[in-house]
Amino acid sequence: MKGLGTGGWGLAIAWMLLASGPAKAGHYRSTVGPMDVPAFSVHGEAPVVSSFSRTVVSPVISADDAAVRKQLAGEWTLVKYEIFGENGQTRPGNYDIGRINYGEREMSAHLMRSGRPKESPATEAARAAAYQGYLGYFGPYTIDAEKQIVVHHVAGSSLPNWLGSEQVRHYAFSSDGKQLTLSLKSGDRITQTLTWERTRP
Repeated sequence: MKGLGTGGWGLAIAWMLLASGPAKAGHYRSTVGPMDVPAFSVHGEAPVVSSFSRTVVSPVISADDAAVRKQLAGEWTLVKYEIFGENGQTRPGNYDIGRINYGEREMSAHLMRSGRPKESPATEAARAAAYQGYLGYFGPYTIDAEKQIVVHHVAGSSLPNWLGSEQVRHYAFSSDGKQLTLSLKSGDRITQTLTWERTRP
């Protein structure tokens, strides 16, 4: 260690701390890999990267989170989309056709209105209607089993303002695991619910 300046000692201490393993809270672990490997934290925060050790600190997936991920895995078909008003009234959602898929690391969703014109839109009004009649997005997802939420970290979307956003959904499964509900909330109030049926695992 001879010849180390202040900065050298700082790097040496940082290396020893990283080599000692995960923090006591047990929320993170270190995995060595290329510097450009993307990672998401449990709450969407950027991973901590050490340029000295080339170590990426990524979230540890709990057993409960892993169990939910296994339940989510596969393809689901939309069977019902409901919007709930503050006055208690219920109305159909904006889309009646949909697919959602959860893979090992990423998800994708496609929602569409039925009865859309098959002709290519030739006017501004027709193009606006076509744009409003379809929603698609994809990206990594994380789970918080304690809060019963799945967070879709949007990497690509037909809605430009969704790029980089975190779409939080409150999930629930039927007793046989063949039906999934994903709900949106405003505070404690459920504002929308999408009900899906498993197409295949």
